[in-house]
Amino acid sequence: MSARLIKDGLFFPHQSIVLTKEDLLPDFSLTKILNACALHKDLLGKESAVWEIEVHPTTLCNLKCPGCSYATRHDGCIIHTEQLAAILNYYGLLNAKSVFFSGGGDPLMWKDWDNLFSRIEVSNFYFGIATNLYNYKSIKNCINVFDLFQIHVIGHNRQSIRAASGLEMMSVFQNNLSDLFSCRNKNQIVTLKYLITSNNYTSIDDILDYLLSLCGDTVVLKIQQDFLSNHNHASRRMIEYIRERVACHHIHNNYDILLDNLNDTYFNNPIPKRCHFVQTGLYRLIDSHGDVYPCIASTYDRANSLYNISSIPANSNNSLLSDVYLNKELLQRCPLRACRHYRFSSVLESFETPSSFPTYTPVLL
Repeated sequence: MSARLIKDGLFFPHQSIVLTKEDLLPDFSLTKILNACALHKDLLGKESAVWEIEVHPTTLCNLKCPGCSYATRHDGCIIHTEQLAAILNYYGLLNAKSVFFSGGGDPLMWKDWDNLFSRIEVSNFYFGIATNLYNYKSIKNCINVFDLFQIHVIGHNRQSIRAASGLEMMSVFQNNLSDLFSCRNKNQIVTLKYLITSNNYTSIDDILDYLLSLCGDTVVLKIQQDFLSNHNHASRRMIEYIRERVACHHIHNNYDILLDNLNDTYFNNPIPKRCHFVQTGLYRLIDSHGDVYPCIASTYDRANSLYNISSIPANSNNSLLSDVYLNKELLQRCPLRACRHYRFSSVLESFETPSSFPTYTPVLL
């Protein structure tokens, strides 16, 4: 068996290679957002349109990974459990579908998971978490709550892991991942994400060997990008080398689909007239200060926050944020061209409906 190749498709990842199962491929498609828009067409631009909530529970991280886009923002801030539970319950009553815990820092440095989930009164959420898994014990008692684990694999051997993290953590990571696999149920997805840089890409064969040994449901090889300055780190030589080595490596025999978006740089995306995604109201980001934002890019300046969760609305008010979505300056400019919402806006202006999207016929690799 060999993975089927989809190259330069309209998917979320920028400059990435994704190896995944066939039934998980829709999770990477931009049509997922368009479908959410269609389902909420009568609510778009209102508070009740919210679909996904991303939470950065803490800026704490015990690792010192080079290239971390949040390294300068590790200020030790921790979100208040009671306020977070209240805002999630509020959005749950508005029929939000997804809650994704990320960072900031490492979400598992936040220690109040059991208390949080005991306070959540709605049952319609799909929970995901992105973590390096080093602090796995903090969620050990509530593993079954999560539907998706996005595991950041920060090295492929003891030396590279030590260099990337500043810690001797290879055995800790592998033991924690092994425990996660032994505890999870068949419906829980484990994605392994590895950052490929100009310093490690020549070790791609060893990286692939290591990722294959970890047996994830999906493998994501993400090329390093400088998001805030919109700088592309990958040379053409680097991209072709990675592509060639993946094609020659037997890891693709273990997955159904190989999604190759290495040619898809954010500089090639058409510049949208405005952020259409922010105007939909489908997304919220709650940072560790309790500030709520309408997109990922807006967090570069706390002045862009919509409100703080300490002032949670007592009940649903469909007009609460309508003026913000129509008038806020961040709708007219965006510092983050690699953002998936920016990509959504640029694609939406090129194609009128999901049915007009180009189709891609996978070929055998």
